[in-house]
Amino acid sequence: MEIDPAFFILQVSPFPDGKTEPLVKRVTDNAAASKFFNSLDRIPVMYVALGQKNEMEILQNTHGSPAYTRFLEG
Repeated sequence: MEIDPAFFILQVSPFPDGKTEPLVKRVTDNAAASKFFNSLDRIPVMYVALGQKNEMEILQNTHGSPAYTRFLEG
């Protein structure tokens, strides 16, 4: 079983409405899980500021919050 990282991120994220219940599935294939977690550092990460609701607002961000910066550095 292969896990598409984009699918995983979408399933565990409450964005965009903040109310969506994430779908969580148990992964039993250790090799697939290892491959997935090793690919996480290649997934683009985008900052969405509080109150931003549309693509144009989000794509105009030139920097993130201090917490977002710490996340990227970690």
